[in-house]
This record gives sequence, structure tokens and C-alpha cells, in this order.
Amino acid sequence: MKRPRQTEDECVLRKITKASDALLKKYKQPEEQKHVKEKVLNDMWKPVVTPLKKWVEQKKAQSSDGQKNDPETSVHHVWKSLTPE
Repeated sequence: MKRPRQTEDECVLRKITKASDALLKKYKQPEEQKHVKEKVLNDMWKPVVTPLKKWVEQKKAQSSDGQKNDPETSVHHVWKSLTPE
């Protein structure tokens, strides 16, 4: 049994549907990539950023308390803790 030929209207409708799907895909793609990129960057820089944030918070607390620099929170100590032995 042969299928009837598509009418011109059906062809136009199919082309519009394809174009609509392509536009939606291109519209949603950057949003998805943004989330993936943020996650990758957070995972990559977390080992560096976390100790630095901790060090900065300790320095702020020390400066507000008027304490002298503690060797345990010095830049060299933090750097040594980050570098593998």
C-alpha cells in the first residue's frame, strides 16, 4: 500500500518544526555549557582556593584582634601545605 504524497503544507510544517527544534537546541546549549564549565572550574580550583580562603579569614581575624603574625598561618606555611613532598 502506497502512502499518499505529502502535501505542500505538510512539507512546510515539517520544515518549520525542524527549524524550531534546531533553534531551541541552540538556545539551550549555552545554558547547559555554562553549568558544566562552572562545575569544572570549581572542581579544578577548589584545592587551591579553599586553603587560601582559610588563610585570608585567619589574617582578617588576626588583624582585627591585633595579633602578630603566627608562623602557622604564614604564607610559607600555607604554601608548604599545598605543595607535595
